[in-house]
Parts: sequence; C-alpha cells; structure tokens
Amino acid sequence: MQHLFVVHTSPRIIVVDVDAPYLRMRYISAHAPIAKNYDARANFFKSLSKYVTHKYPLMLFIDANARPEDGIGGAKSGSNSQLRDASLQFYDFLDVNDLITTNQMGAFTQATSNTWTSHSTNIKHTLDYVAVKTPDSPNVQCAATLPSVDNGHMLQDHVPNAATYAFKASAEHFQPNCIRARVTKAQVRDPENRAAFASALAQIPATDWQLPVDEHYKQLADAIFHAIQKSFPPAKLVAKKPYLSGETLLKVAENRSLKQQLRYLRKFRAAGDFSNVPANLVISAIEQGQHYLKLLNQHISKLSANDLFQYILQMAEKLNLASLKVQPDEAWKILKRLIAISPGNKYSPDRGLPHLFDHIMQPVSTVSYTHLRAHET
Repeated sequence: MQHLFVVHTSPRIIVVDVDAPYLRMRYISAHAPIAKNYDARANFFKSLSKYVTHKYPLMLFIDANARPEDGIGGAKSGSNSQLRDASLQFYDFLDVNDLITTNQMGAFTQATSNTWTSHSTNIKHTLDYVAVKTPDSPNVQCAATLPSVDNGHMLQDHVPNAATYAFKASAEHFQPNCIRARVTKAQVRDPENRAAFASALAQIPATDWQLPVDEHYKQLADAIFHAIQKSFPPAKLVAKKPYLSGETLLKVAENRSLKQQLRYLRKFRAAGDFSNVPANLVISAIEQGQHYLKLLNQHISKLSANDLFQYILQMAEKLNLASLKVQPDEAWKILKRLIAISPGNKYSPDRGLPHLFDHIMQPVSTVSYTHLRAHET
C-alpha cells in the first residue's frame, strides 16, 4: 500500500497512482450517469478528462452507460436518440483523449461484449469497458469479461471486464526509486512543517505566461514538489544498532521492501495461475530480484562495517577527552557504548553467542556460564 497514492475520489470517479520501484501507472475507476442525463454526462466526461491526461501508462475501468454505435437500433427518436447521444459522448471522449477500449480492438471485441443484462428484457448489451492510451494498445495481451466472478452487487446485472497489460521498460517510467513524496497527517499538523511549506511556496519564482501551458504546468508542479520534499522531511529511520548511518538504514529499508516483493512473486508462482502472463517472466523477475538482493546484502555489510569503524573512532576520541578522572560519568557512558558493540553483546555486528569460555576453553552461552558459576560457588 505504500506505493499507492489516491489522487481523487468522488461518487463517480476514483483515481489511484502507482509509484513504485520500476513501475509508474495510473488506474481510474469511473461510472457515468445514465443515457438520458445528457448534461450530467457532459460534466462527468469533462471532469474525467482531467485525470486521463497523464504521462504514464493508464488503465481506465469504466461503466460508460453507452453502447457501441453498432449496438443501437435504427430508430432516431425516443430512447434510441438518447442511447445514440450517449454513445457519441463516450466515443468523442475517447477520441479527444487518444484512448481506445479493448472492445474496439478486433482481437478482443467478442470476448469483451455483453457486459450488462437488462432486467426488463433480459437482453445483454455492452456498457462496461477497459480503456488504455492508443499508443499503448499493442501492449494489451488479453482482454475478456469474467462472468464467473461475483462483483459483490446484490443484482448481478454487470459482469467484470478485465485486461492483461504488458509493459515495455523505459528509463522515464521504470526508475528504480519512487519519485513521489508521501506526507502523513502528523507531518502536516506540525506547525514548523507548515511554516516551512508556506515559506517554500512563497519563494517559487514567477513563471513566464508566454510559455506553453504544458511547460508552464511542468515548471510549477516541479517547484511545488520540491517545496513538499523540503518542507515535510520523512520520518527518521531508527537504528537498532546505534552506529548505523542514514545511508545504511535506507539500504536496509530497500532490502526489506525487495524481500517483500519477492515473497509476493513466489506466492504468485506457487499458485500456478499467471493470468495470461508467461510463466518465464515471473521466474525471470524472481531470479533477477534474488541476484540484486545478494548484491544489496554485500553492499549493506560493507556499509555496516565502515559505520562500525567510524563509530569506534568517534567513541575513542570522546573517551580520550573525557577521562575517568576528569569526567567519570561521561567516560563511563562511552565505555558502556563500546562494550555494547563488542563481540557477544547487544549491538555486536555479528550478534555471535557464545563468546565466553569455560575452564578448558570451550565456548559456553551466557546463561550456561551463569549456571556454571552458581554451581561452582
């Protein structure tokens, strides 16, 4: 859930962006007003157009309440007139925003038809669609309705419509790190953060209005994004070992995230249902993830060893300044910190136990050693 960002919610439109390592995408779920409400539909599609204009791949799941043009009767009056107007509205929306539905793709037209059943006539019609950007249409590998899936509604008049989408990697869309800042309520409630954000917004330079709209928007959006990053710093990671640096902790967090993704992929592979995704792609993703995890672990080990070395040098320097005679309390604190990272103790890098030895130099655990001493006395 940490990579899902809710952009907009309303009774008829939900927009969610995915901003994850190697994946940028927008999902939209929409439900258009019924055919006879022409003005309400016009406002709906006008609002929806704002969210389908997006530079990343897009999947729009929509109950358009509009049939394909060839699915409307020949009469030009009454309900047929309303149905035809509704159809024109929907397909004009698609054309203006350069979108295409899977129903318009010849290979999937039949499999994605008849998504709704009329209660009065029991006749099936096509009202539900999955739409993507027209340039991305070759990436749709499979599309079909899922009549066997319970849509959770008390009236089973609509059937879910699904599509399998294959991505083509690109440097812009598939960066290894997330590019969006997440701000929590606690960060927003902090008066210092709010004051810093107001100051950062006030420092955004004026933009030349002669610029094209897209360029103007990009400059302003980038400036606001940097203001958010600067004003709402992420919560500090807490080190279980006091000598670990911020850089090492970030790598540890990346390590945990990668392990979680690998667990999901392994479960997906174990299920044996690849939802039309070639099995070799899943297996390849697991193998590449495991290889990167190995390299990441090696890097964390090197960073951790360097952090420990630097920490010991700092403590030794502090101990030199605060001797037991001059500042005994401070010196004792420093000694305890050094003892804590020595082999066999709480913050030891190897956490190796036992490191105590008995009278014949055999290693024993701390608990065993305590029992031995109690027995001997």
